[in-house]
Amino acid sequence: MTLVRVGSAAFVRVLPRPEHGQQDDTVLSPEERARCAGMPPHRRREFVHGRSLVRHLVAELTGADPSRIPLCLDARGAPRVAHGGPGVSISHSTRHTAVAVRLDGPVGVDVQEPPPVVNERMVRRCCGAQAQALLALGPSEARVAFARVWAVQEAVVKAMRLGLAGAPWRVPVQLNEPHGLWHGVAWRSLPHVEPVALAVATSSVGQV
Repeated sequence: MTLVRVGSAAFVRVLPRPEHGQQDDTVLSPEERARCAGMPPHRRREFVHGRSLVRHLVAELTGADPSRIPLCLDARGAPRVAHGGPGVSISHSTRHTAVAVRLDGPVGVDVQEPPPVVNERMVRRCCGAQAQALLALGPSEARVAFARVWAVQEAVVKAMRLGLAGAPWRVPVQLNEPHGLWHGVAWRSLPHVEPVALAVATSSVGQV
């Protein structure tokens, strides 16, 4: 997928995640290489792909050397650029990796593929008053609709630097709504790569 610009300073890229072969870890720090050395192969591919993509996107936007972009972890274990650099976010689905970079503040990205089946309990928890309308859709449409809702909710709490601790299911999302605003966080569903749902959110809270 080509680079997508969202607003004035946020950029998103999503690519299929390589399933086989050794990943290029040359832009990883020695600490990151040590960290992923003992991971299962699929988790290592995911980790390396995400860190590599986000560094290359930061480098593309700033002109920095990707191997010299210092990534560290915030309090919830999410990657960020050290020393007040651009906001970054990484998300993985079973088949894709999405990364977002925002030059002037926090950003959250989430990529989802429709679940194999729609879990009615999760739908009612995440969709509130919209749950019945979603459950009334055909099975395929319901799975895609739920993936889009969940992608938005995850992106929002990531932009707030809360992750799951932010209870993403509390974020109200209308079915087929392309964008919205919640508690100072602006979110947008992006044109998705079938059957992937993709959302990005930017927050005015905790500017970097």
